[in-house]
Amino acid sequence: MLTGGDRRSIGMADDVAALVRRQPKRVPHLIECLWEPDAVLRMRAADAVEKLSRDKAVLLQRYKGPLLGLLAEATQQELRWHLAVIVPRLQALQI
Repeated sequence: MLTGGDRRSIGMADDVAALVRRQPKRVPHLIECLWEPDAVLRMRAADAVEKLSRDKAVLLQRYKGPLLGLLAEATQQELRWHLAVIVPRLQALQI
């Protein structure tokens, strides 16, 4: 649902975000897509995660550490833009 085309289109990112809202067990697969080699897939996955974070940030909470690490190492600008919006929506890590 997130592949094909180019970086000028969000593809079906809205549909993916809606699907994951309805089926939270799909969150791990969506998060894994943020590390895919395909830049278009990564960007669209980040868009879907960002949309999910607007009202279901609790579903992403357990991924805050990896998302912070990805934000630090990512070079793709679209991925960084989305992560910069997602991460502040997550609660502080408990120590």
